[in-house]
Amino acid sequence: MGKCASCHAGDMKSNSTGPALGGVQGRWEDAGKLHEWIRNNQKLIASGYPKAVEVSKISASAMTTFPDLTDPQIDAILAYIDAKASGKLDTPKEAAGGGAGCRWRRIEPEQPDVWSGFIDPCPGCPGADLCKL
Repeated sequence: MGKCASCHAGDMKSNSTGPALGGVQGRWEDAGKLHEWIRNNQKLIASGYPKAVEVSKISASAMTTFPDLTDPQIDAILAYIDAKASGKLDTPKEAAGGGAGCRWRRIEPEQPDVWSGFIDPCPGCPGADLCKL
């Protein structure tokens, strides 16, 4: 999420350089096109896809492309965004997770900001951004 956080607010509810990400899946009718947007928004804009053209006008800054992200990685990022925006990850820092039973899982050890998703966190789980697993 570090790359996303350079332009998008961490609470997923506020606009920053980029728009608020909370609810993004609900704003795109076609999940496949949202994946395409995340991978290479410039290509999707150039294709004339209406939603891409609409979203490109929200900010004067072009979104970074992420051509190497896989569908499972994008799904994990989107799951994290939804969990963060909904408040599911709002727990006191002292109750930090990472204990037995924590089911946040890294997809790639080389990509510490990419997680496999919000499956069944341990009690008091602060989410992937604070987990000590």
